[in-house]
Amino acid sequence: MSEPAKKTGHISESYTPKEVPEIMKLAQQVQDAGENNGGTQAASSGGSGMLPGIRGICNGMKGHNYALPDCLAFLWERLNESPALDFWQFAALTGDTVAQVYNRGPSTRCEYCVSGYLAGPEHIAYVFDALGYGHEYVTAEQIKTKKEAYLRKVTQCIDKGLPVLVRFNMADVPGWDSDVGTWSLIVGYAGAGSTLSLNFGCLNEGGEARLLEYDASGEIGMDWIFAGEKLREITLEEIYFRAIKTMAHWLTLPGRGGMFFGAAAFRAWADDIESGRYEDESVGLWDNYGVYVCNLATSGGEPTYLFRQLAELNPKHAHYIELGEKIQALLPAETSTGGKTLDWIRLDKLNGGLDVQRKVLLDKKKRGKIAAVLRKRAERLDEVVRILSPESYKPKEAPEIVKLAENTQKSIQKKKERFADRLSEITLAELPGAMVASYEVISDSPEQESGAFIEAWLEKRGLRMASAAGPGADGVVRYGFDCHKGRDICGENSACKKEQKGCWQCRIYHQYVTLPEGAAIAGDDDVKIKEFPGGKFARVAVRDPFTCDFPSAWYVLLEWTFKRKIRNRLGCASKKDCYSLFSNEETPCLEELYWDQGVQYMAFYLPVE
Repeated sequence: MSEPAKKTGHISESYTPKEVPEIMKLAQQVQDAGENNGGTQAASSGGSGMLPGIRGICNGMKGHNYALPDCLAFLWERLNESPALDFWQFAALTGDTVAQVYNRGPSTRCEYCVSGYLAGPEHIAYVFDALGYGHEYVTAEQIKTKKEAYLRKVTQCIDKGLPVLVRFNMADVPGWDSDVGTWSLIVGYAGAGSTLSLNFGCLNEGGEARLLEYDASGEIGMDWIFAGEKLREITLEEIYFRAIKTMAHWLTLPGRGGMFFGAAAFRAWADDIESGRYEDESVGLWDNYGVYVCNLATSGGEPTYLFRQLAELNPKHAHYIELGEKIQALLPAETSTGGKTLDWIRLDKLNGGLDVQRKVLLDKKKRGKIAAVLRKRAERLDEVVRILSPESYKPKEAPEIVKLAENTQKSIQKKKERFADRLSEITLAELPGAMVASYEVISDSPEQESGAFIEAWLEKRGLRMASAAGPGADGVVRYGFDCHKGRDICGENSACKKEQKGCWQCRIYHQYVTLPEGAAIAGDDDVKIKEFPGGKFARVAVRDPFTCDFPSAWYVLLEWTFKRKIRNRLGCASKKDCYSLFSNEETPCLEELYWDQGVQYMAFYLPVE
């Protein structure tokens, strides 16, 4: 593994608030409080609590430049879990040390890594599932509707000795000026939760925690993730397998709204360098160039240390060592035992490293050489993906790859079988037309936000949504669907720009709620009353959807319809080119949550002819 970039000089300065109003008070309070062996350290003022022995996260001097992996490592420590996992193992699991990222948009003030750009319920669900734990993801919109209840849950977690994972934008905190700010941890509270203590960063090289005081008395602009019950035992071997098997996935993530991953990130970056993006002085060099060098330097090569560690756990996996060595040979470091990745060194020699000067990028000849380094790396990453995608190899070319393929395919088949056990029979359903209350939201977690809003809207009008206790009043049914087709998502006049959201985060989502026949319910500025024409749909339901990869149900439906030569109304010719961008109000791909005998289900409706 190559030596990660340590955030020094320019970078440590970026962690220092330009102004320090009230946000640093709690740091001194913690230092004065000392430690105890209980769950929390309570203040004498009552209604307060603090986790003992808080260490800082994101210690740049150790190359820990990604927040989510360190937050997870901190949480894992407090769960007293075994096996012990460190930052680098979590960073491989989250994809952060696997795939380079690059954003053609302006600086976004969030983590420049996979877990920053994919921040949201889906990525978090994958991580907690890999760790064998349940969780509850609560959006800012949901917190707004039940603030006191969720604040109590936060204080209860702290009192039990557990932090609460936080997803938000540190740029929203007064006085904070940083190039990062997506993930943090609540590690304490005061005033019965009116003030929350956030662990975000280190005060010094020794790892002393930087704690920020967050005023929670007003509107809370963050999502909270609560660790749930342990669902199953996991082994280190399982975690390594999970991380290795998802590497090709992270490296081939499709671009979204100007955001690129893996080899595509290097090619887009190289294109922008040569086309003169950085000639514009309004484009900051650190936020729009240096961070991506830091990303390259931190990740270096693929986390091939996992291949060796897996083999050390069990000799039957010895062939993984050779597999890792093949990958590392494509992404070499300065010595056989590690150090800086050679591409980082090459960029430095071309004056195109962390502290690049604009004059270098104004010189077409010099910037052409920098771009060439990035394109060469992209080519080698293509080869890495081929190695990690063993179906592209024949036995005589790479027998050890085929062994990996067999193991991978068996695991995939088992996963499919487990998922298949949750599926209902696929049927063709005719949904009747109805008058619906229609609400649209633009968000990176739109299902949760729109769901919380529409539920509150209905309650004010005497209608209830379905719950574990039974169906909603008067047969109210709620359908959700992406509404992207024909919409300008990322252009200058896009809905995302109007909402000031990063393009890669943006999804446009609709909620339809059927209204009782003859109900005299009027719309308003947010919710419109309109007619849903109904129509013919292929339908499948997934039992207990939030404990599995429920979006896979769409692929099950598509495969079913294509095999039976049933034409969908999305305009796509194969299941490979069908995705949510084809869904809109004319051809909605509907999702319906409902309960049956105390069990939750999600039904999927694919519009067909």
